[in-house]
Amino acid sequence: MTPLHQAALDYAARGIPVFPIVPGTKKPACEHSFKDATTDPAIITAWWTGADYNIGTEPGAWGHVVVDIDDKKGHQGSKSWAALCPEADTFMVRTPSGGYHAYFKGSLSSSAGKLGDGLDVRGVGGYVLLPPSFADGAQYHIALDNPILDLPPILAE
Repeated sequence: MTPLHQAALDYAARGIPVFPIVPGTKKPACEHSFKDATTDPAIITAWWTGADYNIGTEPGAWGHVVVDIDDKKGHQGSKSWAALCPEADTFMVRTPSGGYHAYFKGSLSSSAGKLGDGLDVRGVGGYVLLPPSFADGAQYHIALDNPILDLPPILAE
């Protein structure tokens, strides 16, 4: 069993529905993308037997929201984030592009740029890759292993 397969099973055991992502990319490997996500270990094992897939999840499916903070392509997500939520000391994942995924308990629809420059929401109707997935030659990894905080009111507005 590969580390990605084991991680997918571990996420599922914690109630986090997962689905396969084409190795080395962010492209879903199943027909209905995040709508095929499951916590069923038999389905997960069947998927990961075919390839060493990356791991995707729809945060909204398990009551969470992820803010994607990007400083690429001219965007200044870190500055936008610092101005919007300077004290959000929540669980964070470092992304291959050098950005972060900030995790919160709560529900929001996915959106791009509505919170600020370089800030995208991945919640209901969107997905993120989970560690230890690889994309663009680099790995997603936990940057701040704090408890996941409740969605700050400023984000809910």
